[in-house]
Amino acid sequence: MSTSAHDDGHVLDTLQDTLRCFENGVRILPYVNSASSDARALPGVKVFGFFPSASDVDYMRLIHGPDEHARISDLVFGTKCLLEAVLRLSE
Repeated sequence: MSTSAHDDGHVLDTLQDTLRCFENGVRILPYVNSASSDARALPGVKVFGFFPSASDVDYMRLIHGPDEHARISDLVFGTKCLLEAVLRLSE
């Protein structure tokens, strides 16, 4: 089974605008992740990965690593961003 990238401009613009509420000048960057997704269980449903984080790149390498952990501050930041994005997209 293959999946394709979702390139809905409205959603991408909304995600970027949402992040700019929390961090001025921030940009979203699309990337391909080789990991598996639960999206395969939802045929026909377009799924985005949205992982806002305030940590630097070096710290991000620890996520899903041998010493896996994440900062509570990143969890709080990501939760605020996700809630704001959902609220904006549901308008």
